[in-house]
Amino acid sequence: ETQRVYSLLDESESEGAQRRLIEFIQSKGGRISASKLTQSYRPCRERGMAKEVLDQLVSDGYGQWEQPPQKGRGRPPAPELVLVEVDPSVS
Repeated sequence: ETQRVYSLLDESESEGAQRRLIEFIQSKGGRISASKLTQSYRPCRERGMAKEVLDQLVSDGYGQWEQPPQKGRGRPPAPELVLVEVDPSVS
């Protein structure tokens, strides 16, 4: 626990923002589309920002894009970022 607290105190502003984003996505079941993130996460309300930050999570190894199956007719659902398990001891 002490190590976790010290790591929080030592994180940069961008690391803190990324950690809070990951925690938010985890609270939503570990998956979210860019449009849902724009609607529900205040720091990503700016147009295009949600896709950008989700792409960054993918490139940093925290998630991957998945295409949900289409249910019925109409437009296919938007791709969703799905968080992947990351070993917390590796940084």
